[in-house]
Amino acid sequence: MAQRRRQANVPGGRTERRVLKLTEFEDNALYFKAQEQGVSVQRLLVESALTFEQGETATDRKAAVQAVLKAERQLSAIGNNLNQIARGVNSGEPVSAELQQSLEYLRGVLSRLDEAASTIAKAGVSS
Repeated sequence: MAQRRRQANVPGGRTERRVLKLTEFEDNALYFKAQEQGVSVQRLLVESALTFEQGETATDRKAAVQAVLKAERQLSAIGNNLNQIARGVNSGEPVSAELQQSLEYLRGVLSRLDEAASTIAKAGVSS
């Protein structure tokens, strides 16, 4: 499903209005930045002004949360594979060097994922 480019509707609508004067260059820069992020110029301006971290929009944070959730699903699948490997090792099969390297790599990925989740949590983001 395509991402909605406009802000969500609110009860009673948005009654406040601001007029903004821009140079042609500023207007074009905002337009292209909004296109890059897949949002409207208005949404870009609101999110940029109301963001927790400078240079990060709510859309960016939402994408980060979705990426963490996707990684969580992938890690769940990896966990199932690890259970199958553990069953084999527990039955006496030797652990290969390749498996050892893969487990070390996985530990590093998990560590980075924990750091990313902590950063998102500190920013006060919810999915």
